[in-house]
Amino acid sequence: MRPLLPTLRENKRYIGFEILASQQIPFKSFESSFNDMLHNFIGVLGCANAGAYVIKEKYENNKGIIRVNTNYVDHVKATFTFIKKIENVDVTVKSIRTSGMINKALR
Repeated sequence: MRPLLPTLRENKRYIGFEILASQQIPFKSFESSFNDMLHNFIGVLGCANAGAYVIKEKYENNKGIIRVNTNYVDHVKATFTFIKKIENVDVTVKSIRTSGMINKALR
C-alpha cells in the first residue's frame, strides 16, 4: 500500500492555549472537559471532521497545544469560551497563537 500524496492529506493547524485559573489543572481534566464541550458545540460528525487532539507532551503549567483541521480552527477557539469550570475551579481558556508548525505555536 502506497502512502497518501501530500495534496490528499488533511491540513492541520496548531493552537497554543493558556488556562487562567487559581491552581494547576491536570491534563486529563482539561482534555475531558474540552472534548465534552467540543462535542456539545459541533456534534459528533463535527468532532470527527475537526480531528481535534490535545497534545499531552506539550501540556505543562496550564499551557498546551491542540492540533486541529484547518477548517475547524474557529470552532475550537469558540469552544474555549464555553469552558467555565474544571474540577470546581473557575477557569478561562484563551488562545495564544495559531500556527501551521508546532514549534511556532510553542513561542
